[in-house]
Amino acid sequence: MKARIAVAFAASVGCLALMAGATYAVTVLEWVMPASNLQLGYAAALDYTVKTAELSGLDAQARQIPGADATAAADPENSGGIALRGNVPEQPTATRKITSIYGLFTVSDGTSIQRFPYSIVPDMFDRDQREPVTRERLKRFHSRAPAYFDYTDADWKLESCKSFLTPSTGIAAVDVRLRLSSSDVCIVRWLKEPQATMLIGGVVSDGGRWLRHFITPVCRLMSIGWLEEFATESGGKVDYVACALIYDPERPTGGPRDVMDRRVYQVTDKGLAVIR
Repeated sequence: MKARIAVAFAASVGCLALMAGATYAVTVLEWVMPASNLQLGYAAALDYTVKTAELSGLDAQARQIPGADATAAADPENSGGIALRGNVPEQPTATRKITSIYGLFTVSDGTSIQRFPYSIVPDMFDRDQREPVTRERLKRFHSRAPAYFDYTDADWKLESCKSFLTPSTGIAAVDVRLRLSSSDVCIVRWLKEPQATMLIGGVVSDGGRWLRHFITPVCRLMSIGWLEEFATESGGKVDYVACALIYDPERPTGGPRDVMDRRVYQVTDKGLAVIR
């Protein structure tokens, strides 16, 4: 028995050391490799449902006044960008479930802005009921950053969405700790000049918010995998990849910043260049 405990403990320590080493290596690479000169902006909001019928009144109240306390703040992670966040009235965390995270990514070269509305649905069984991310749906943010929302719904197109199977690192002990679920990946096209395409994907981790420390390697590997899938299926050109890591959507606490981290990359001939 003691021998088995020792072996299990050693395996766990080795697994954590491997994960820490991978995180350090990829994080260093991300900051050493040239980053994109483009600037990122984003808006994010949450949709909830209530799990129990007796609390449906709270759900109705939340849906009537979503994002009433929406705020805008400078985002130190994104030079020249604004992070927008909206929250619904507080409800007991044990009763809520995130049904979607939606908003807008923008990419700017200083003279033009490309806009990519997005909706990420954590539960794969709810994805066929995805709501369109119309400009009207994002109106809570318009006054906070009007330049970002100077477009019409005819200026962009949601081309398609697909669920990918639960990703694997190839190491069972690592997969058990990451607890990643299926990915929700959509192709969004900006139709005005300069035209561009963004691959926007979200993956859920039920392992807790500690995984935010591993977002760099997870999102880089996930983004590469999504690009390979896209190239195999369509062979089309992708200009950007956005990766969102969502934490425990069935036990949410706080607003978008508390339940999701993201990385956005420019796809170049030399690989992925992070847009900050």
